Amino acid sequence: MKHEYCYATDDLDVDRIVATFTPDGVLDVPIHEHIEGHDGLAAYFEWFAEREYQTRAHNVFNHVIDVDRDTATGEWYYMVLYTLPGRNAETSHGHDDVEFVRTDDGWKLSSTSARRRITREVSADAIE
Repeated sequence: MKHEYCYATDDLDVDRIVATFTPDGVLDVPIHEHIEGHDGLAAYFEWFAEREYQTRAHNVFNHVIDVDRDTATGEWYYMVLYTLPGRNAETSHGHDDVEFVRTDDGWKLSSTSARRRITREVSADAIE
């Protein structure tokens, strides 16, 4: 399920992003705190789509997931790369804590909280 969130976010497919969450799902990210429910999530990702990022690449790794029947908790590291106007890039690394719920439509995110550890802007000259 987290992979679908990452792909949908990179594609800026707001409907697909929102569909990864339960109707009362919560997203806590460094630039906005406590975004709740499908309407709140849609508004946030529509705002995010207006940013000047030309590309987005979300990567998650070192997964730890504990399943208890119809609920699960997970944690992992993330790394995100954004391409900015002028070809510079912004890279972020952090830690995600996630709660999942099994629904009739499959597993959904009920809560995800990202704690950023490092954010840097990298010159396009340094990338080449």
